Amino acid sequence: MMSNSLLSSLEKLGACDPAMEWVGNRCPRKAWIECNKPDWLLWVLIYLDLTWEFRQALAAILEQQALPHAGTAKSEVAEVIRLLRCKNSSKDEFLLAARVAFAARVANAARAARVAADAARYAAYAAVDAVYYAGAADAAVDAVYYAGAADAARARAAADQCQTIREVVSWKVIEKAAQEKNLL
Repeated sequence: MMSNSLLSSLEKLGACDPAMEWVGNRCPRKAWIECNKPDWLLWVLIYLDLTWEFRQALAAILEQQALPHAGTAKSEVAEVIRLLRCKNSSKDEFLLAARVAFAARVANAARAARVAADAARYAAYAAVDAVYYAGAADAAVDAVYYAGAADAARARAAADQCQTIREVVSWKVIEKAAQEKNLL
């Protein structure tokens, strides 16, 4: 039996085990503020039927993080953002624009793969240096640095996305929706 009402609510909604473990004894407000998993925050919006807020949060994330790096897909990503922000856009219109943007994103994936490959290559070089120069602590530090750089960049992007979601959807909106569903 769970004593935490947030855990009970998450269990009713079918939250994943990692989310349940992370919440632990946090109060709902603290969990909303501290969470650095954008997919979890977006999941909350969907389960609270905050569809408009979900669309606005997603548009803000795309605008801040995807649009500047969209390359040749910039107009497609901008169209998805426009449709997310437009109350009158139909589901079919949005899905079509999202598919076009996804196709453009796939086309740009090669560039991202090259960047990842470069990071992996640098990590491998650093590891080889560490072995070759058995006593060279700097090379070992480089290997660890390059291996962790991609993880750190992903974590920073996730934290930025969570902050964007919280800027678009305040705790008061979440709290009100959860109370209306008798979840808090």
